[in-house]
Amino acid sequence: MKRNLTIQLEESLIKRAKIIAAIKDESISKVVARELEKYILTEDQYGKAKAHALSAMKKGYKFGGKDYPKRDALYER
Repeated sequence: MKRNLTIQLEESLIKRAKIIAAIKDESISKVVARELEKYILTEDQYGKAKAHALSAMKKGYKFGGKDYPKRDALYER
């Protein structure tokens, strides 16, 4: 379901947007909707990538070396 959204922009920006949209045979509404969708998609992808990276950092990486000895084994009491 589509809904209307009211935004406030500088007059000069609106004039330039109208010209560019007309040249590309698009409406300003279509341009704004497309750019907003790209913005949201980018944010979603960033969030997923960040969550994946943090998960990988917590799990750690194995590069084939031996595990570090436990503290208790190094400092027997």
